[in-house]
Amino acid sequence: MRAKDKTPLPMRARLLFAPALAAAVVARPARAYDFLTVAQARDITFPKAKFTDMKFDLTDGEIQYIQRNALDAAIWRRRVPVWKVSTGGWFFLDQCVGRDDVITFSVGLDNDGAVKGVEVLVCLGVYDQIRKPEWISKFVGCKRGGVDPAERVPVISGVSLSSQHLIEAVRRVMAVHQVMIARKIA
Repeated sequence: MRAKDKTPLPMRARLLFAPALAAAVVARPARAYDFLTVAQARDITFPKAKFTDMKFDLTDGEIQYIQRNALDAAIWRRRVPVWKVSTGGWFFLDQCVGRDDVITFSVGLDNDGAVKGVEVLVCLGVYDQIRKPEWISKFVGCKRGGVDPAERVPVISGVSLSSQHLIEAVRRVMAVHQVMIARKIA
């Protein structure tokens, strides 16, 4: 309606506003959710363990090795957030690009480098299928030189890019662990 005379707008004018309104509703940004804290993820993966923060920086050669051997996974930073676990193993915190967001996740590896657990800490709520225990549990037991996550863990229909990128990122963490072992980090 026009403000001055309270007569309805012509049909053509009303239709011009509809696409703008529809676009505003559809284009609303999705919200990322913090599903777990780092402490909660550590407790799930390694209950009752103590964690020692390890300062681990990748060299240029190590970055190139990881990129070649982990599905060309991008390395976002040289400093690797990793903790040594008192009960044995390693706890990694990392991120990967989902379809529309950045996924923050953790990977627990035993002393031999086999995946003990994967947890998604932060992702868009619409992609929370990658947090489901029945999917996440498929990573357990994967190991470099053994069972490859790319072979065992299926890509999820509807969140294919996010699930594929998380699979690649877990492979990257496994490659970082291999570099740490080669360097004899303890």
